[in-house]
Amino acid sequence: MLLTYLRRKAPSAVLLMLLLSIIYFFVTFLGDPTKEDISKSSDFSVVSAYMIADRNKTLKQILSDKSLFVPSPVKDLPWSFDPQAYWLHLTIRNHTDKLADLVAHFDNSMLDELDVYQLKSVHSELKYSRLGDRREVDPIQRFSPHFSFDTAANS
Repeated sequence: MLLTYLRRKAPSAVLLMLLLSIIYFFVTFLGDPTKEDISKSSDFSVVSAYMIADRNKTLKQILSDKSLFVPSPVKDLPWSFDPQAYWLHLTIRNHTDKLADLVAHFDNSMLDELDVYQLKSVHSELKYSRLGDRREVDPIQRFSPHFSFDTAANS
């Protein structure tokens, strides 16, 4: 009788162990993307500012008056659910003598629309990416939105 009971419960136990193993893998091996946060390194400096604007403004319109950006750490932005667009301007300086490959991780996987631009100057766009859960993105970007980019040495 005990053997019959164990045979019925074994598939459930195996599935539970498999699920726990997957969770353990993600927690252990994927790790915390902030553990190598560049703001904790003297090799880089980050200056951030934000602007809250109408959702219909374009990048060109936003950059035409950069004086409207309010200097503020990203963690202190006044987020709300109002129908508006948040524009963040991050100036990242690489103080090392080598090219740095970086990744910006966005910790809110439920962002509807997220446009990320890498600019060399106000009028020079290097890279652009459209992210968000209302857009067609690959499953990894849906689960963990991120933007890979590089910064030249001493720039």
